[in-house]
Parts: sequence; structure tokens; C-alpha cells
Amino acid sequence: MLGEATEFAYEVGPGASSLEVAPEPDPRAGPLAALALGARALAAAGFAGPVLVLATDLPRLSPALLGTIAAWPCPPGCSVAPVVAGRTQFLCARWSPAALASAVSLAAAGERRVQAAFSAGEALLVGAEDLPWFDLEVELGDADDEAALRRLGFGGLFGS
Repeated sequence: MLGEATEFAYEVGPGASSLEVAPEPDPRAGPLAALALGARALAAAGFAGPVLVLATDLPRLSPALLGTIAAWPCPPGCSVAPVVAGRTQFLCARWSPAALASAVSLAAAGERRVQAAFSAGEALLVGAEDLPWFDLEVELGDADDEAALRRLGFGGLFGS
């Protein structure tokens, strides 16, 4: 799916995809540490622009929504994240270079909260009223466990 929204992508993790991999030394370190690792890998590869950050537990996310977030009109250097039911989706968002640099610094200082880094520079939050053609609750419904997968329509995977 990332290939439909961007030309250049990294997987931070165990290498389960066909993407270039930045292995996580400690997967329990949390999403801010993973984000910082990805930002360092991108910088080492010479990439300095805004990036799409995408969690792997969004099975109903469409390339159209991801592309809309990537192309959201805003001033240069701004971050963009959707908001669903009052929760900002930092792990399905466009992160600015300033926010990525903040993630690297904060993670190195021991911070674990993703939201602490996201607001470095300008950040726009977009909700259902801004994206009426998407069902954000479905598309951004995370599947952290079997119950969540069933809720998102993947019940046939587990037998009954």
C-alpha cells in the first residue's frame, strides 16, 4: 500500500514486508523509538522531506486515505494527522522534518510518547468533517487483537 502513496519506504521492524528494513533492536521500546529509528535510517539514505508514518495494525486503511493525508494542503513543513473519536492518529500521519528531528531528540532523551514529538513545527489535525468521503472509524480501526479483527470484519480468519 505504501508504494501507491510514496516512492520511498522503510519498514522499521523484523523485515516482514518487501520494503527496505531498519531493524528494531528492542521492539518493546515503543513507537517513538521506532519512529526515531526510521527517521535516522531515512536521513542516512539522504531523504530529508516529510514522511508518512504508518502503523502495521490498520487492515482497512485505503491507499486513497493515505494519499490524501500525504497530499493534504498546508504550509511547507507541516505535519498532518487524522483524528478519530477524539484520538489523534499519530501513526497514520504525515510527519514534517521538524517533527521527525524532534522524535529523534526526544527518543534519545528517553521520551516514549509519540505526541510529544508530533507538534514540533506546525501540525494540522483533520477529522471526519474534513474527510467526509472516508469512514475514518473503519479505515483507522486498529487490529491489536482478535476481537478488534472481528469488529473490522475479519472474523472468518479464526473459525467460529
